Amino acid sequence: MRNLFCTIAVVLAVAFVLLLAGCSNVKLKGTGSFWRMLDAQKSLMKTKSSAEKGDAQAQFNLGVMYDRGQGVAQNYVEAIKWYSKAADQNEVGAQFMLGRMHHEGRGIIQDYNKAAKWYQMAAEYGNDKAQYYLGTMHHIGEGVSIDLKEAEKWYRLAANQGHNTAQYALSVLDTQKLKQASSQTPLNGVANTTQSPPKPTYDPAQTKDTIAPSIQIASSITVKEDSPTIRGKVTDTNNVVRVTVNGVASTLFGNAFSFTLYVPLSGITAQIEAIDEWGNSSQKNVRLTRSEIQTASVSFDALNPTGFSSKPNKDAVALIIGVADYKRVADAKYADRDAEFFSDYARRKLGVPAANIKVLTNDNADFADIIEAANVWLPRATKANRSDVYLFFAGHGLGSDDGNELYLLPHSGMPQLLNRTSILRSDLFKSIADAKPRS
Repeated sequence: MRNLFCTIAVVLAVAFVLLLAGCSNVKLKGTGSFWRMLDAQKSLMKTKSSAEKGDAQAQFNLGVMYDRGQGVAQNYVEAIKWYSKAADQNEVGAQFMLGRMHHEGRGIIQDYNKAAKWYQMAAEYGNDKAQYYLGTMHHIGEGVSIDLKEAEKWYRLAANQGHNTAQYALSVLDTQKLKQASSQTPLNGVANTTQSPPKPTYDPAQTKDTIAPSIQIASSITVKEDSPTIRGKVTDTNNVVRVTVNGVASTLFGNAFSFTLYVPLSGITAQIEAIDEWGNSSQKNVRLTRSEIQTASVSFDALNPTGFSSKPNKDAVALIIGVADYKRVADAKYADRDAEFFSDYARRKLGVPAANIKVLTNDNADFADIIEAANVWLPRATKANRSDVYLFFAGHGLGSDDGNELYLLPHSGMPQLLNRTSILRSDLFKSIADAKPRS
């Protein structure tokens, strides 16, 4: 076998286009997918070579690759390394991303002061995202003192470039300023010099609110849809000016807030933060899980090679496999989540009925599981000459010496015993062809 061990996540068939007329071998339309993956590796090597030679744009691009795990294993430390090199050459995008890394504590100790420094540099070069984030820091006092004039300045610069969230932040700030104008103790602590109010007989320091808002929402929510709208309430002794979910502003009406979030089958944690006009903040994590639709096991029609349906997607079938946690080799990070995401894509975009989607992940995607799904479940689910069949695999694979074949590695597959413990791609295609799908 060629000494090539890589992670693959490729749709092996999109409207499978099987050559059924007298075919003994099934070929995938566009079988260059495996080699395109190698081209991506070459592109990575080219980018890294340019970055090592000092090209600022390449250094930034390489940082993004490591930050997002695009073409390489996700590595925040490496991302910061290349962002820093690019930022030192005044690459604005890299300066902004360094601000985000310090702001969120990704790959580095969270440091609002350093985040504000990098945002400031990028904002002065005109980066609208940096301008918005810098405005936020001045607004609520992260890394800098609360300064509503500075907040408004940076919000407005970002809004003038079409930054929607900055435009919304300006409206929130205007509301605060109206309230501040009638208050003896404004948000930034500066007295209102346009009025001459009587001297208070109490300690002004006692009037400052130090109590954080209360977020009222269940800690665990089960939903039926993949993109549900979640609602909750937030209360405070003063005005709540912002509620964010995973860093994105939610819809806020009085004491009620709502947000829409994609929820994969594996679930997701929503990090909710509420901030009042004094800069007090509270956080709450809400675990969102999705109820799984059971795959039908005995409801398939009998095979009918002469049947035809006028609804092409009614009988569509999808077998989806994702192995992230391997027993004997290195993990393929996020492969299981890719499979779960594709199951939603198959249902929502390809029109495959939920009951006709079978998802195998991790230790449920071993050799026997895949063989059973391909040779028992799939033929029963497929209606001859009527079904469109979709096959998705995310995980490790090995190419044959001549490059014409690909072995798919199941959960406990062994590269040393590839032909005994792995799935030959052509065998998988043959199983599908034998079921006589329409395409």
